[in-house]
Amino acid sequence: MSPNDAESVLAYVERKGERYRVTWVRGGRSAVSFESLDDILRAAAARVNAETSRRRKPVTIAHRPPLAAI
Repeated sequence: MSPNDAESVLAYVERKGERYRVTWVRGGRSAVSFESLDDILRAAAARVNAETSRRRKPVTIAHRPPLAAI
């Protein structure tokens, strides 16, 4: 994916006083408040890792012939 691709945007971060307000763009829209940028980066890494783990090839289901063929 190109870094200029809109799908590469993970979140919108806005500083509100002493806290940071994060609106997640990828992985479901939700807004969360954090105390530090480090906390945001840890949460972002967790979201990316969760997305990556869901992108696996589906588990193959053993095929059995239809009952009419038996």
